[in-house]
Amino acid sequence: MKRYLLTLTPLSDFFFGGEYTFGADEERKEGSRYRAVSRRFPSQSAIVGALRRAVLIEAGCMSLHKRGEWVDRRGKKGTPDSNYDEAVRLCGSEPFSYERGIEMGILKSFSPLLIRQGEHFYIPAPPDMGLQPLEGGGRALLGDRSLEPAWSFTGYDPKKGIKHKLLGDDGTKTDYEKFFEKVSTVGIKKSRTGKTEENAFFIKESWKFKDKAHIAFFLESSEALPFEKTQIFLGADRSDFLLQAVESDDDPTVRFAKYIPSNGKSRLVTIGETILTPEATEHCRFILGERVRQRTIISNKNGKFGKSVPFFRYEPGSVLYTDEPEKLTEKLATTGLRKSGINHTITIK
Repeated sequence: MKRYLLTLTPLSDFFFGGEYTFGADEERKEGSRYRAVSRRFPSQSAIVGALRRAVLIEAGCMSLHKRGEWVDRRGKKGTPDSNYDEAVRLCGSEPFSYERGIEMGILKSFSPLLIRQGEHFYIPAPPDMGLQPLEGGGRALLGDRSLEPAWSFTGYDPKKGIKHKLLGDDGTKTDYEKFFEKVSTVGIKKSRTGKTEENAFFIKESWKFKDKAHIAFFLESSEALPFEKTQIFLGADRSDFLLQAVESDDDPTVRFAKYIPSNGKSRLVTIGETILTPEATEHCRFILGERVRQRTIISNKNGKFGKSVPFFRYEPGSVLYTDEPEKLTEKLATTGLRKSGINHTITIK
């Protein structure tokens, strides 16, 4: 088994739209939006898809057609196609799924995304650092059928809110602004005929990195990757990145736990995207974090693209308070998503 450190260095400003961009949302019966703000990190599914594509391109398994580039399938009568067989061996044949793990050929496991600058790595810091949880205190919330002790945090100022920061593997807490700089642009949407559309002006807020920072993740592969560096595209705007791979046995995630203080309550701190099943949620006493709505792009049998059924996930750095950390960890692992870099946590007791 080979282990790689992969780094993504943007070659221009980058934009990751997530669920809400400029397009109209038919499900919510909304018109087109005039402003879109990029997320700071691409989704884990985008990383998995981009790396699978890069491996297939570098291995010579993709065929160029007038309408794009893809792996040619077997003939209608099942005639052998060594190019197709090699593509399946390298990256599997299943589309990415947030509902279950998939077979990805030689790509055995991804880590969550990190920020790297120099020799140090950073993850979103848990928002309860510096706060003390208080359960009850004479207050209660009405649950399904009974009153439950309400949770609060001493040291929290509702007027200031929570200042989201990054936690370094050396224990430093850093503002996002140290690494990310916002880039605002104004554009005009035009129709296919070239005419300016009604309500065509929009504001687009992208990001660029400062101080030679970049996105990083680790990968375990059953054999050597077919490239050391290559160019890839991420997001609907096809933001371009230089992808570099070097062999590395490092695991920076083990260094973060000692810098997250105990506060008397058992909890799991999420490193990357986290999806809670109903069974896993039953083991959570309280969740402090940001939950976002997401849908993925899917294709049907006719080759047309649409959006999946919406689901919710928790952003990296969210905190899952639990009396049963081992059972909650087990429930998060049973979904099979960990090998795609999802549902990775740090246990703090």
